Amino acid sequence: MIKNTLNLVIFSLFIFCSSCSTNEDPIVAGTTSPIEEETPIEDETPIDDETYLIRRIETTTNGVTITKEFNYIGNRLFNCTGASYYYGSGYNDYNVFFTTPTGLQIYTYIYEGDQLIYLQVGNSPNDRKRTYFTHNGDGTVDYIQKKVYYAGVDHSYEVTLGIGKYTFENSNLVKHEFTCDEYNEVSIYTYDTKFKPTKNILEFDKFLDNGVFSTNNIISIYNIKNYTSAGGIQNQTIKTTYYTYTYNTNDFPSSATRTESDNGIDVVSSINYFY
Repeated sequence: MIKNTLNLVIFSLFIFCSSCSTNEDPIVAGTTSPIEEETPIEDETPIDDETYLIRRIETTTNGVTITKEFNYIGNRLFNCTGASYYYGSGYNDYNVFFTTPTGLQIYTYIYEGDQLIYLQVGNSPNDRKRTYFTHNGDGTVDYIQKKVYYAGVDHSYEVTLGIGKYTFENSNLVKHEFTCDEYNEVSIYTYDTKFKPTKNILEFDKFLDNGVFSTNNIISIYNIKNYTSAGGIQNQTIKTTYYTYTYNTNDFPSSATRTESDNGIDVVSSINYFY
């Protein structure tokens, strides 16, 4: 439970790792609605699921296809092209290295046993955020996110950006709450009972999972965000995301349709998984 919990925390941080005080991307996520799973359609020879690894994911939205290629050493992920990240690990810390338009971005995760206790985002001394976690033992994890400011060599101070809470059931993140000075946000998740595509990647739960962040596959996300705009006007946005899947004979997704509805505007994407 704890190990899977960490996997969920990691992905959510990637989404929520936005500062209320900076210009970085805000959190998004999204609700509950029963979605009927489709019947598996592929006829494949059964494979030992412990060695069944995702090789490629193709996502097409509005006629544009984005391809992610997964490269391995054994069953340890070496890098992911198309998403521009790769991995490294030390004795008790794990790193994800992103190549971004503005340069290298480093995510560093620190553990005590199987519990994630600390995440630092950013490699520049003047552009770092740190998140500290408290594991409550009841299926919830509290965290506090801070911005690091440097006042000279060996001198720095932290300013709180926001606080959050993760709630887990059956090793899946079912609720994420986040609050800062400018807004508060709640996301609710539901899942299928099949294997996620990254299930058999060695130690992948220690790293950023950039899209598949639970034991099972997401069926629905409901996100509601309340914030105050300039002039003190109260605003609310609601975003919902639904997935329908087809599965292969090994109970892994072979394809999916994702429908995102943001304040009444729908965007539909098709996703194909290759193993």
